Amino acid sequence: MTRFTSSTKLARYTGAAPIPVYSSDKERYRLHRGGNRRLNSVLYTTSIVQQRFHPGARALLARHEPAKGARGTRRILKRHLIDVIHRAMTQDRATRQHHIIQHQLAA
Repeated sequence: MTRFTSSTKLARYTGAAPIPVYSSDKERYRLHRGGNRRLNSVLYTTSIVQQRFHPGARALLARHEPAKGARGTRRILKRHLIDVIHRAMTQDRATRQHHIIQHQLAA
């Protein structure tokens, strides 16, 4: 957890962070092809499952679909999942630290 102090760093590591691409006067973003490909594959599978079964994910995709297209919305969903994962890892680390301190105080 100490490697990823922010969700942005975790997204970059997994390859889910968009990279700016400059061509003539257009500014657009594409998916980073580097990073940990296994984690990226897990994120892709998770985003497909979320897209099929989770109403919140469907609402997010429906909101961004007209502007971003199918691939762009999947990219947005993967980035959102990274934020959720990072938040859960941070909370778990804080809870673990709390239990360690309580154990040391009791001893």
